[in-house]
Amino acid sequence: MIVPPDQTCQVYNIAMPLELNQPAPEFTLPDLDGRIHMLSDYRGRIAIVNFWSAECPHSERVDAHITTCLAQWGDEVALLSIASNTNESDEMINGAANRRKIPVLLRDADQSVADRYEVLTTPHTFVVDRRGIL
Repeated sequence: MIVPPDQTCQVYNIAMPLELNQPAPEFTLPDLDGRIHMLSDYRGRIAIVNFWSAECPHSERVDAHITTCLAQWGDEVALLSIASNTNESDEMINGAANRRKIPVLLRDADQSVADRYEVLTTPHTFVVDRRGIL
């Protein structure tokens, strides 16, 4: 387990390879207001884990599509957008999230969750089922 000194972000089972049809790697990340979110908090709902960028036009298009669908899906689906680009300030990502109507934006400041999910570019999207399976 990786535990950063500030305890705001944790990634579990980092040595396990990422595999489909297996449990999604658990993570704990703060949102921009400092509230802590764990992936397991969303069990019982489908979770869309979307690694995201404020500057990427592709991310913006994906956000538009997903947020439109969220209105139809209702409470059955949770969108967890994760900002892990170190070159984007909190102010920049907060502004983009507000413009795009992103309901939950999590900050992966040290990129540990992006690394665990093997994310190299944005957008990079994963679907986790109600039981926590990737």
